[in-house]
Amino acid sequence: MKTCSRKKHHKIRRFFFTLSCAYLLLLAVAALAAPLIAPYSPTRQFLDKRLLEPCSEGHLLGSDELGRDVLSRLIYGSRSLLAVGSISVSIALAAGLLLGIMAGLRGKLLGGCLMLLIDGILSFPTVLLVITVISLFGYGLAQMILTIGIVFTPVFARIVRAETKSLMTEGFVESSRALGTRRLKIVTRHIVPNMLPDLIIQATILFASAIIIEASLSFLGLGVQPPSPSWGLMLKDARSYIFQAPHLAFIPGIALAATVFSLNFIGDVVAEKLNPKL
Repeated sequence: MKTCSRKKHHKIRRFFFTLSCAYLLLLAVAALAAPLIAPYSPTRQFLDKRLLEPCSEGHLLGSDELGRDVLSRLIYGSRSLLAVGSISVSIALAAGLLLGIMAGLRGKLLGGCLMLLIDGILSFPTVLLVITVISLFGYGLAQMILTIGIVFTPVFARIVRAETKSLMTEGFVESSRALGTRRLKIVTRHIVPNMLPDLIIQATILFASAIIIEASLSFLGLGVQPPSPSWGLMLKDARSYIFQAPHLAFIPGIALAATVFSLNFIGDVVAEKLNPKL
C-alpha cells in the first residue's frame, strides 16, 4: 500500500512539475513574442466596447473600463513581470556572491562588519524596505528592478558567506591550498560550484517573491506607471468594477497565482533533486 501510494504521489508531483514548466515556458514565449501574438496594442482603446465579457467577439478575455483588450494587456504585462524577476534576482545573486565570498574569506573584522550590515537590512520587512528604497530612486520599472535587486542581495550574501566558511574547512579545499593554489582559483573551482545548488534553490524562491513585490508595487502606484501594462495595475484598475466586471480582477489574479505557484513548485522539486536530505 505504501509503495502504491508513493508511486501515485510521485506521478502527481511529476504531472504538476511538467505542467508548471509548460506554463512558465508558455509565459516566457508569450512575453518575448508579445508584439507578434497579442491581438491589439495594450494601450489601444475601444470606447464603444467597454467592459466586454470574456469570449466576446474580437476580445477573447473581454475588455476593461477603457475598452482595452484584456488578453493583450495580460501578455504585455508578463514582460515587466518576468523582467523584474529575472534581472533583479540576477543583480542580487551577483552582488550577494561577491559580498558573501568577501565576508567568508576575509578576516573577522571585515566579515563581521559586512554581516552586521546584512543583518541590519534583513531586520526590516521586505515590502516596507522596498517602498523606502524605491522612494529614493523614484518610480518606474528600472528603479523597481534595481531596488528589488538591492533588497534581495543580503539574502544571497548570507547564504554564500555560510557556505564559503563551511567549504573552506573541507579536505579538498585544504589540499588545494597546501599545493599553493591561488585563492581566486580555489573560489572559482571549488567554492562557487559546490554552493550552486543552494543558490539555484534560493533564486527560484526569490524570483517568485520578486514577482509578488512587482505586482504589489504596481498596485500601489509605485512600480510600473500607466499606460504601460502590468498585472498589478490591472488589479488596481479592476477594484472599481469588481461586481460589474469581475473578470478584470480574476484573470490577472489567477495568472499571478499560477506563476508564483509554478515557480515555488519547481523550486521545491529542484531542492529535492539537488539535496535529497531535505
